[in-house]
Order: sequence, then structure tokens, then C-alpha cells
Amino acid sequence: MADRSKTIVHGEDVYQFDEVKHVHTLNGKRLHGVTTLIDKTLSKPALIPWAVKMCAEYIMTNCPKRNTDGYEFYEVTEPDIVEAKRAHTKKKTDAGDWGTRVHDACEVWCATGEMPADEDITPSVMNFVKFIENNGFRVLDTERPVWSKEWWLGGIFDLVLEKDGKVYIADIKTSSGIYDSQFIQMGAYYKCLVENGWVKDYGVDKFEGAIVINLKKDNTFAFCMSTALDTMVDTYQGIININENMPALEAITKAVKYTTNF
Repeated sequence: MADRSKTIVHGEDVYQFDEVKHVHTLNGKRLHGVTTLIDKTLSKPALIPWAVKMCAEYIMTNCPKRNTDGYEFYEVTEPDIVEAKRAHTKKKTDAGDWGTRVHDACEVWCATGEMPADEDITPSVMNFVKFIENNGFRVLDTERPVWSKEWWLGGIFDLVLEKDGKVYIADIKTSSGIYDSQFIQMGAYYKCLVENGWVKDYGVDKFEGAIVINLKKDNTFAFCMSTALDTMVDTYQGIININENMPALEAITKAVKYTTNF
């Protein structure tokens, strides 16, 4: 995995990203992570059923099946339960490792034109290459660190793409699908670009839109493009508002007296 640790001096500010700790700082003070705030404030309704599915699949795969008096059941021990509870975490970690290698390989291709040696990620990287080349995109930037003083957050997004004089912010995702939260995330990145005057670095006054490029582990491919950048920024402002008000909301909740008497 490539080490993305960076130190950037911008005017009087010093931005740093520590890859090992996965921490963004500005002038020595820790910034909120763009994705961290989304995970903290937005619910993911598909996550719990997926975790339950991983637990059930572990039991069905690893526990012996018995038949007693015509009833079939799985014989589950306490250690089996412990491992079943961890199954979704291991699955997520394995998928994350694969996704990181895909990201790194796409970045290498953008810089050098070289394809990966790992056969398990080559089809997905080839899907990325075909998307760029067949649609006439030009890669202007990769792995761009950005930050916002106003929102006090930092992050790194994958790509800046250009086509026919129009510029797009883009992110590579290796998730099971394309979700609205991924566009909200790019709203934060674009806010950082605008706030710091970096949009003009790419020869335009504004970006045309955002693109999510979905490279799945089953080698299928999908992408989605939206021009609603202002809406993405406004929506992430809601994330900022929720995070800022969380301490007050938690204090209110603790102060509430619950009763079953009416």
C-alpha cells in the first residue's frame, strides 16, 4: 500500500496527513475527517442486515448440521458465537484491503500507464481504464488533499477529471453499490476547493459536477455523475450542523426523565 502521508504549506498554514494514524491536522490541531463525520451522523440502513447476514453465513458454513427427530439444526458452541459476531468485521477488513489495492493500482496507472501485477484486481483496474479512455477523460490530479478552516475538516479525494473543457471531482468506490452519502462526501471536498481558491488551479472558475466510479469485487462496473455540486455542499453543511449540536443534544437526552406513568 502506498504511503499517503503528506505535509503541505499553504500560505501561513501547515497541513499534515498521517497515513498510519489516518489523522489530518492543520497547524498541529486535529481536523475532523470528511468520511468520519458522515459515518458519525448518517445512519446506514443496509449495514445491520448485512452484518446479520454475515453472522448467519458463518454459522451455516462452519457449524455442523444435525438432524434429530426430523428437525434440522446447527450445533453452535460459545466460541462459534464469538466468531460469528466477528464475521462482518473480518469481511469488511478483507474488502477494505482489496479496495485499497485497487485504489493504489488506479493511481499508479494514472501516473505511469502501468497495470497491476495482482490478477485479482486487474479486471477492476481495467474497468477503470476503459471508463477513462472510452469517455475521453483526462486525469488532471490524483489523491488530492484538501481542508476547510470554516468547517475544520480535512480529507483526500481520488481524482480531478477533465473532458471538453469541463472539470469534475471524482472518487473511486469499491462498495457494493453507489450511495447518496458518497456524493455528500464529495460536496465536502468541493467546499474545500472553493474555500481555498483551488478551483482555478485546474483552469476553470467552477467544476461541472461529481462522478462516483464503482469498481466492484465481482468485476462489475458502474458509475454515476451529478452536476448538483451546490446541493452536495449544502447537504454536508447539515452534517456539520448535526456534529456541532451533538453535545447539546446528548445533554438534553441525559436530562430527560423517563416514566411509564401517564
